Amino acid sequence: MELEELGKLKHNDKNMDAILKFVSQVQNAKIKKTQDHVNMAVVGIADLREDIVEPSISQKEALANAKKQDGKYFIVPQVVE
Repeated sequence: MELEELGKLKHNDKNMDAILKFVSQVQNAKIKKTQDHVNMAVVGIADLREDIVEPSISQKEALANAKKQDGKYFIVPQVVE
């Protein structure tokens, strides 16, 4: 059973067994130590790379394949009310 399927289950004894089996698999998974993430609060300014301005595509080229645009901006569906 996959994690996304577990979220759709109704709670009953049969489904609880599936959930507990999945949790057991997660607990027993072998994982290897990975490199720690960089904490940006600790990194000094001298450690960051310099910004380099490079050539890019024009606004016209960027809008050329847009599904909807007004000649200046992409037009996208509203996602926040």
